[in-house]
Amino acid sequence: MVNILSEIPFDPSGFEKAQALIKSLNNPNRLLILCLLCYREATVTEMAEAAGLSMSAVSQHLSIMKDAGFITGSKESQTVTYRLVSDDVRRLIETLKDLYCPED
Repeated sequence: MVNILSEIPFDPSGFEKAQALIKSLNNPNRLLILCLLCYREATVTEMAEAAGLSMSAVSQHLSIMKDAGFITGSKESQTVTYRLVSDDVRRLIETLKDLYCPED
């Protein structure tokens, strides 16, 4: 029996990265937060207001995305501002926007 994966370019580590990215996008609230961060840095309060979520819920989503290496936060006084640091996530969000949210 022929292993069809031997016939195509396949990198197991790339597959794992793609799986982690898709898993994080599988939640509509995380997708919305990533969309917001694709265009500007934001605080938990700003994201909670924009997404209609509690600050606790936003913080939980941010923790997952931070652990995945998609975002980072910088603290100034008592405020943490988050930003998107993954170029892969940015490219994917922009592609999704072009496909599903085109500007007229």
